[in-house]
Amino acid sequence: MSETYLLFTFDSTHAAMAAGRALKPLGAVMMPTLREISVSCGISLRLRPEDGEAALARLADAGLDGWQLYRVVSAGGRPACALLKVSS
Repeated sequence: MSETYLLFTFDSTHAAMAAGRALKPLGAVMMPTLREISVSCGISLRLRPEDGEAALARLADAGLDGWQLYRVVSAGGRPACALLKVSS
């Protein structure tokens, strides 16, 4: 059985913590960054795919940058990660 979710990764722990506060109402869950994704911060935020647009709006409203957004498909083996968007 496969599972699909969105994963925000961050350039710094500070950015991850600030984004965690902004995305808490959407049910964001903190987790370690997947080994398949190489970033400087080891903290990521996991969200349901249907919350992606709302999450992007919340991050923009909060003025947060330093993030990358991935779609992750996990089917029992190694997860497949596709980069969707990078903050500007």
